[in-house]
Amino acid sequence: MLDIRGVGKVFDAPGNRHCALSDISLSAAPGDTVGIVGPNGAGKTTLLRIITTALKPTSGSGSVCGFDLGTQPAMVRRQIGYISGECPLYNRLTGREYLRYLGQLNRMTRKHLEDRIDELCERFRMGEFLERRCAGYSSGMRQKISISRAILQRPPVLLLDEATSNLDLEASNELVGVVERCSREGIVTVYTSHRISEIEKLCNKVLLVVRGRCLFWGNAVDFIGSGVETMESRYARMIEQSHLT
Repeated sequence: MLDIRGVGKVFDAPGNRHCALSDISLSAAPGDTVGIVGPNGAGKTTLLRIITTALKPTSGSGSVCGFDLGTQPAMVRRQIGYISGECPLYNRLTGREYLRYLGQLNRMTRKHLEDRIDELCERFRMGEFLERRCAGYSSGMRQKISISRAILQRPPVLLLDEATSNLDLEASNELVGVVERCSREGIVTVYTSHRISEIEKLCNKVLLVVRGRCLFWGNAVDFIGSGVETMESRYARMIEQSHLT
């Protein structure tokens, strides 16, 4: 469903050429949850922006559900839901009006759309605030609406970019539950986070990126190895070793 092959990205500016990604590959089948980890500036968000077609790669290629990133960007975007740590909403609209507006833009039928909003309202316990204007929402409320927006049309691929970074514990646990449910439903989830404990709990595949280069790609159990290391200690050791090369 998701296939990235040798992707690289170079940003060229007068007197400043920066290689953000170099020869990155990954693949995911239905139900896979891919954790992308690395320090700040490693290239994680750049990779997600390439997958969403917001950025064009300098080299390499990729596809989402069989649609090519370069030649079929509109079809690629229709396969993807996206959640970030920031939750921009239309503050003058209620949560329901906001979700209804997005569903109408995507040509969902009225009954299907209202049924889906009601379903998400019940799943995320949004009845208390869904009919209120978004301007008064807490960060947790805003994130619930953002999650609902991303999965409104049941996309086969879900991208989460530091999605728990601004959340309290309750809202963060809510999002983790969404990822677990998506995996059971056969959705491919790509998850970036600095919280390695979340990656260890949720992800069956791991991509470690440092300075735009892949240091590890494979199954999460292989990342940890057969010893007594946790994923967090293994991650810290590999990052430290990367600074020595």
